[in-house]
Amino acid sequence: MPTPQTRYTRAGDAEIAYQTVGSGPVDLVWAYGMMTHLEVKWEEPSLARMLGQLSGFTRLILFDRRGCGLSDRGDRHLAPTLEERVHDVLAVLDAVGSERASLFGVSEGCALAAMFASMHPERTDRVVLYGGMSRLLRDPEHPWGVMDAQQYDAAFGPVFRHWGTLDGAAAHVRLIAPSAVDDSDYLAWFARQQRLSLSRDAVVRFMRVATEYDLDDILPNVQAPTLVLHRSDDAIVPASSARRLASRITHASLVEVPGADHLPYVGDADAIVEAMRAFLGAPSPPPAADVRLVTLVATDAQDPDTASLVARHARRFDGVEVSDPTGGRVTRFDSATRAVRFALGAVRAARDGGVELRAAVHAGECHIDGSSIDGPAAAVVTAALRDAPPGRVVATATVRDIVPGSGIVFADGAARPRQEVRVSRCSPSQAAARTTRRRPGPTHRTTSSGGTATSGRSASRGGRPGCGTARACVTSRCCWPIPAVSGTSSTSGQEQRVTSGKVPAAVRRRATKSSMGRHARTTADAWRHWTLTSAPGRRRSATGW
Repeated sequence: MPTPQTRYTRAGDAEIAYQTVGSGPVDLVWAYGMMTHLEVKWEEPSLARMLGQLSGFTRLILFDRRGCGLSDRGDRHLAPTLEERVHDVLAVLDAVGSERASLFGVSEGCALAAMFASMHPERTDRVVLYGGMSRLLRDPEHPWGVMDAQQYDAAFGPVFRHWGTLDGAAAHVRLIAPSAVDDSDYLAWFARQQRLSLSRDAVVRFMRVATEYDLDDILPNVQAPTLVLHRSDDAIVPASSARRLASRITHASLVEVPGADHLPYVGDADAIVEAMRAFLGAPSPPPAADVRLVTLVATDAQDPDTASLVARHARRFDGVEVSDPTGGRVTRFDSATRAVRFALGAVRAARDGGVELRAAVHAGECHIDGSSIDGPAAAVVTAALRDAPPGRVVATATVRDIVPGSGIVFADGAARPRQEVRVSRCSPSQAAARTTRRRPGPTHRTTSSGGTATSGRSASRGGRPGCGTARACVTSRCCWPIPAVSGTSSTSGQEQRVTSGKVPAAVRRRATKSSMGRHARTTADAWRHWTLTSAPGRRRSATGW
């Protein structure tokens, strides 16, 4: 999703930056927590995905509070009062022509959402409070606080001292998104967000004020229907704080979802979005089509730590883990670009941990049935993984041909012997037993029409009579060392290099029909492998495609 246009409106003596995205029947204001930067938000795939989901059934209204991000950040705005922040929200609602809106308060932003609903019930439709608390600091006068002063210093001291650096990001993420603390790409983005949202002095001053917020007497004044959302094992704000919030609001309901991440977009964000959708009265999305083009990524992650790393990266890039007809696990994406970047990031992160992970990427038509898939693409990506060298990513030419403009650059690799893959048109259980890979041999050759000719024993080893298999006859290529070109990714700024090879001019993709619908019959061109790596180096243009 492209970054929405940023606009400004005047609120008292401050200019407030805001964005709107979506055109749903509900106006939803996201009242974020300590730090925000409207345009940096969209750079993180997992956050952009959640924003896109919310904007699918609302008109989502985003803004940077005064003193933060793209809004005025003068010295007088660094530690605004809650009343000033309420006026900022009013100014944004007036600027976008919203008479009445729902508010989504996240973490410290729950204080703003509750205060707005208490002061302006006529402008408040509904309220969602996620990861909220009545008070952060605990003392004898406020025994319901989350932590005492000593605990606060121990937790946030390293964050403030190293603000804007990778160490500061790691210390912060360890508190609020523990499942992402080993994700180097996420930490780099998070450190960038820290730097561009607030200076070190500004974050200390703002948090000094935020620790003194106490909502206990404000919450009973919230008249709007309220949903209190909380992760049951939240790493920094215990679920008991959410229960207290819900008990203090007259028309509140509490929903606890599994997880330990304090940030809503890290971990199982879908559960948060669906709870909000139901509460706001928005219609559920239409069911996904049974047969459609998707991009699949297969990896050889075996140990639990590597599998967890792969799953974490998949969530960031909007991937869904599914089972193929043989019972194996692959990751499905609706975007080939996201799939490639997921594979690159997972392989790079695994290498940082001392594991040479392999991955394969292929795009094709699949029959989707809940958490399982069927179709030629599943067999192709699984077979492609067998040719991927350790620590590399291979992708078919189909993927290469649909990602131009993404900043991912491909270069040639070496040829491999021709292969044949059988893809069953039968049930998934039958396919698991019948999907085979024919060994290459001297009797295999590619005909001028792009088909195959076989002789001898190989021909006699065809599918069982009546099985109804579709054969994908291929000439694969892999990443044997040859001169390569490199290019810079438009998102990470790091080199993403790909190796590939030339294909005979006679090889072309053809289409055929199967019992599950029209799909691309993969021939030698589609089975040409493209190897992706992350490598430093000077940028050169890719020519000769």
